[in-house]
Amino acid sequence: MKTDSIDDLFGPETTWGEIKRFQGREALFEILASTHALKDQLIAYMKQEGPYDGDNPKIMLAIFDALHEKEEGLIYGLKGFEKLSRDPKALLELKHPDRLIDYVMIISNDVPELSKLLGEFRGAMNYLGYKSHNFSYYDKKYSKLQLSLEELAKQVIVIGTGVANHIGHMTFKNYINSLEEGEKAKDEAFNKLLLLRDVYVDMALAAQILGSKQMVLDYMGLHDETGGGYEIKGIPHEILDEYASHKCGMDTASTGEVPRSMKYDSLSSPLNKIIFGLGHYDIFRLEHFTEVPDLSKEPKEGTSAKVQPATEEDFALFGINRKTPWEKAHKEYRSLMMGVYSAVFNSPSLHQNTGEVQKFNDAFGRIREFYRQNALQKQQTEA
Repeated sequence: MKTDSIDDLFGPETTWGEIKRFQGREALFEILASTHALKDQLIAYMKQEGPYDGDNPKIMLAIFDALHEKEEGLIYGLKGFEKLSRDPKALLELKHPDRLIDYVMIISNDVPELSKLLGEFRGAMNYLGYKSHNFSYYDKKYSKLQLSLEELAKQVIVIGTGVANHIGHMTFKNYINSLEEGEKAKDEAFNKLLLLRDVYVDMALAAQILGSKQMVLDYMGLHDETGGGYEIKGIPHEILDEYASHKCGMDTASTGEVPRSMKYDSLSSPLNKIIFGLGHYDIFRLEHFTEVPDLSKEPKEGTSAKVQPATEEDFALFGINRKTPWEKAHKEYRSLMMGVYSAVFNSPSLHQNTGEVQKFNDAFGRIREFYRQNALQKQQTEA
């Protein structure tokens, strides 16, 4: 209903005026804050009555949501969120939680707190994803949820990236090395590994919702590096096939020879796992690998792919060179890709900057091969 002035909404003879007179200013603020459709009226009431000076965190967060683009709104949001002890459930009731999520990511060094934040948004994302296929499904826990499935997926990737950065990426090899450092170091490394696997699964599924196949493949790769494999429940079969093909070097120029890594014998056959159930990679090996009588007699120098060597331009993209240690090179890659992915999320079209994603990933793929060859040469020299 259109009105000529604020007085028409909150004058003494109006419904809101009656509520204020008989129940008080706080009660009227609470009613206006609890009804999402009245956010414009909440702002109008504040213009007439002045700033809210109560201590109800729900009202503060409602004002923040209504004034989310203004600094005045951020102050209310921070106060309300802190009064709720930074309860992540409160953020799910907002239409614009971004600035408070950024706040938590910046000021918190507590991995359990960030993991809890990720868990709430993951749960909401999974709920809406399931509900999109089962319209009658309802969970009252999400009755006040305002974000769309795509908005939740974006937040899952933002929060997941923050959690992964706080933990620090680990490979399964890092975990194996920790076994020599004592029981405490081993347990810490194992717990980090499990947390990272969960984070990368969440991010891969979120990227799938956003329609970015390249990001899905990247997060599958990170999950694979932790020793969790690349098979993530919910990822389409064709994407699993594409990842496995890349992992085996089948997407590069063939020399016509079958490498030893793509052969198996009776001892290493995927069929040996059939009693436990064959996974995607087992079936992929059966379909694409070659069975030989004795794998130990196969030449080790065989290769099926001629990988393009890394160029100086590839290294320059990441501000590194051929003498940069692998750990630093990988860290620079991940840091730069965070910015690239952020550009993807903030662009008008989700696919607008995906060419940049592919460009940097291709370059780092060549760099990764450079380091791998160096490591192999070092092992052969030391043998």
